[in-house]
Amino acid sequence: MATIVEDLPIPAQRAGTARYPWDEWLDGQTRIIVRGEDFHVPPTSLRALIYTRARCSGLRIVSAFEGPVGAPDSIRFRAYREDVR
Repeated sequence: MATIVEDLPIPAQRAGTARYPWDEWLDGQTRIIVRGEDFHVPPTSLRALIYTRARCSGLRIVSAFEGPVGAPDSIRFRAYREDVR
């Protein structure tokens, strides 16, 4: 059975810096971001995060992995508004 505790320590907030430049990346221009230069997580993880961040901003994403089949090392994507493609 789960234990009930009095409180949960809240970690200190980071200094308001985002890990990725979302305003730039989601500005509607087609971009290619490269693993090892622009991001360091698996491309599938970052692609999912791009979709999530876009959805929170009312945007849609079109994307594709770039690189060798089975081992993509970059993501090509563009954000757009549903009514403007």
